[in-house]
Amino acid sequence: MYVGMFISRHKDNKEVPNFYSRTKMFFMDKKVPAYCKDFEQFIEEGQPGEMCRFYMSASERNMEKTQKELACRLIKESIDFTRLNGIATSIAMKPEQEALKKWLFDFDCPVTSVMIEFCCELTDMGFVPEWYLSPNGYSVIIEHGFDSREFLSRWNERLQQINPEYSVELKRNAMVIIDWETKSAE
Repeated sequence: MYVGMFISRHKDNKEVPNFYSRTKMFFMDKKVPAYCKDFEQFIEEGQPGEMCRFYMSASERNMEKTQKELACRLIKESIDFTRLNGIATSIAMKPEQEALKKWLFDFDCPVTSVMIEFCCELTDMGFVPEWYLSPNGYSVIIEHGFDSREFLSRWNERLQQINPEYSVELKRNAMVIIDWETKSAE
């Protein structure tokens, strides 16, 4: 199982009058198309001009560990059951709940050929990268970590030479963006 999230963030919606941030988290399998109608509904519930994002955890979650921690919380604490889904998904997103420790590189460079070079270097290091389009470039996911300090330093230096706004950042226990859309002005 994975954790999915629909969100509209202040960062993306500074120009939308009377904007308020919205988030919906849920459990999902990896069959993303099954959640597209729910995402369309989330967008429609927003304001005209509001940008919404659809994320999925990069790493599968360990449901057995999540269930045990949730059961302990239910026994030890008084829980508002209207918040049960939010509590369960927040438990599932803890780093210790990852079934596999995948790493996500937030590659903020929209130049495809440069991203392919980045992925080729990861492949030469023995990784099999997956990549996804994002609003500012790409998300590149690998199955496990390595000492990435020199690698990231070298790549950030290279990206800065292309454009000072380009960068790459490593994110552990991250969520990968699946889709994003702005509600049309009515």
